[in-house]
Amino acid sequence: MKYHKFYVIVCFLLIAAVINAQDTLKYNLNEVIVTAGKSPISFSNAARSIEVLTLDEIKNAPVFNVQDLLQYSQSVDIKQRGAENVQADISIRGGTFEQTLIMIDGIKLTDPQTAHHNLSLPISFSNIERIEVLRGQGSRVFGPNAFTGAVNVITRKDLSKRISLNLRGGENNLYETGLTVSYPLGNWGNTISINKSKSDGYRENSHFDISNFNYNSYLNLGKGNISFMFGYLDKKFAANTFYSTRFNNQWEHTITRFINTSADFDINRFQVNAKVFYRINTDDYILDFNRPSFYRNFHKSFNYGNEISLSRKFDFGNIVAGGEFNKDEIYSTNLGNHQRAKYGFFTEYSHSIQNQFIFSLGFFAYKYGNIDWKFWPGIDLAYKLDSQNKLYTTFGKSFRLPSYTELYYTDPVTIGNPNLIHEESTSYEVGFNRLTENYIFNLALFRRDGKNIIDWLRLTNQDKWQVANLTELNTIGIETSIESDFNNLFIRNIKLSYTYLDLQRNAVNLQSKYILDNLKHQAVIGVDHNSILGIIFSWKFRYENRVNLENIFLADLRISKSLNYFDFFVNASNLFNKAYSDFDQVPLPGRWISAGLKVNLEME
Repeated sequence: MKYHKFYVIVCFLLIAAVINAQDTLKYNLNEVIVTAGKSPISFSNAARSIEVLTLDEIKNAPVFNVQDLLQYSQSVDIKQRGAENVQADISIRGGTFEQTLIMIDGIKLTDPQTAHHNLSLPISFSNIERIEVLRGQGSRVFGPNAFTGAVNVITRKDLSKRISLNLRGGENNLYETGLTVSYPLGNWGNTISINKSKSDGYRENSHFDISNFNYNSYLNLGKGNISFMFGYLDKKFAANTFYSTRFNNQWEHTITRFINTSADFDINRFQVNAKVFYRINTDDYILDFNRPSFYRNFHKSFNYGNEISLSRKFDFGNIVAGGEFNKDEIYSTNLGNHQRAKYGFFTEYSHSIQNQFIFSLGFFAYKYGNIDWKFWPGIDLAYKLDSQNKLYTTFGKSFRLPSYTELYYTDPVTIGNPNLIHEESTSYEVGFNRLTENYIFNLALFRRDGKNIIDWLRLTNQDKWQVANLTELNTIGIETSIESDFNNLFIRNIKLSYTYLDLQRNAVNLQSKYILDNLKHQAVIGVDHNSILGIIFSWKFRYENRVNLENIFLADLRISKSLNYFDFFVNASNLFNKAYSDFDQVPLPGRWISAGLKVNLEME
């Protein structure tokens, strides 16, 4: 590996720093409640592979949106067609971009048209409390599409009075402005955020104009709480060679609207949780904006539903049961008009024996369209060797529903398949976790056996792409990571992770459009350190060895300084100006420098 000396040096420095750490900051992840199961559980007791991106990590990272932040998350593959939150696909542990579930506050945001829109999140980046990344199957907890993992974005729900103003400018005529105002009325918290970013782009026909508005409300009622959110995201962007390398003047305009309400109450020793959501997404795509009538697709999709669960703690454990209803609709000039109703019910039993042996088991039953009820079980087991060391294992089955694009899309080189059925897999995992006051260490080994995997296939370059349930795909992987916080004059935080993936599939005589471009090796390094005058340097390094594409090494840097109410920063993405792409013949930006400030005012 070209950069092996660099990684060896960093590994030695990291190990030495962890061993010799003296005055370290105590990790408070024991207090973080994660949503790896239907029953809330602390991070230290979870029998799953989970990464929590905390508020401090989000604030210090050299990024300004969720898709760029997730590039540094272990085993997460972010494949971008454009920079600065224009469009990106997300996958976990070698899965496809359709196999990762995205949620906001536990509410699913699956786009029925295509998962290309799943990261169009109508929330302000400055209003995120933390992000939880679940690696591995999650269908027994979340139902469909948590096939290889799930990402849950948790919004802030405080009752503080604050005003935050963001200003940023940079190369390629980039500018970004944002305003967040939080003002509680007693126990009723209210937050409004407005953001806008715009740029001429980093190459021909790569300009964009993105606007975002969201309102969050949180009412604390003592024995319960009610949350409400409305989000609006408007993205206009040139899509040079996004979907066809023959056309440089592609254009796309998407609008995402999202409303959700959730409530948690204690009623006679029972915990009741209810959620209602409604999502609308419009997608206007033009193949050549100089000739709009030549080829144009307009899609409008709806996804709405509700979920209710009831849980109670007993001496012999915790029991959760509930159900959900979900319906999606699409009205499209290409895909036609379609709708499908989906029903599910779930149950989970979890118990901790002397806080040493912890287990959780349950299933999710699901029915959609003309597919009858099917059960998706799973079990998680953890054994604490002592207060710091934990062994765990997990087993589960997962499934993923086909999108409307896979079912019905047609163009001169592509043919959909209305007879597709759901994908399914069986996953196994064993792992070890060590959580001390000084550092966190994780090691996981996993295997996923998938069948009926949906793939776009063709025999030769002259054939059309056709989608089918032909592929069986087995994935074997290993993950290891270590992170340490320090309280000294120089190093603030060091984080190192490595993932190895090996994918084996049948139908080797057929060309694949999406499955065979996964990461084989991924290494991520993050280092935050102090400098003179209280200036903080935050470095992020990524090495990606991708199947069928050139290996890349990328570095990003943020330099920041806090002064009273002001946070000043300079940001450099792709610091070494590396030429690279996540999709063949869709180049991504070289070095891109921006700078700005954030004004934070706390009101009495």
